[in-house]
Amino acid sequence: WVNKVTYTYRDGVTQTAQSRSPCRPPAADRRRPVIRAGGIPRRCVRRSFRARLGIADASAVRSVRVRLGRRTLARSRRKRLGVSIRARRLRAGRHTIRVVAVDAHGNRARRNFRFRRCRS
Repeated sequence: WVNKVTYTYRDGVTQTAQSRSPCRPPAADRRRPVIRAGGIPRRCVRRSFRARLGIADASAVRSVRVRLGRRTLARSRRKRLGVSIRARRLRAGRHTIRVVAVDAHGNRARRNFRFRRCRS
């Protein structure tokens, strides 16, 4: 159907306006954000490094959380983000960086990145 609005002015004149836009809202964004990472070493790590994270989505990003184990390293609303990881403070073994991104429509994406800390 057509969306029509009728105005009645004080002098008794009526005017009808028709909306050109469809009555239904635009299609909802159901796609999750895409999380990409760079700068995370594939080999064993002894020194600090900087992980570069990128969030790709058609809509705005509501929040990005970066965690290393149980510790939150960063929170942001940006689509690009860099996080410094001090490897010397970590125990030897495997560690996981967990990134959770939520876009403006509430779609949530989660991705894990693993690296190893060498024995000294």
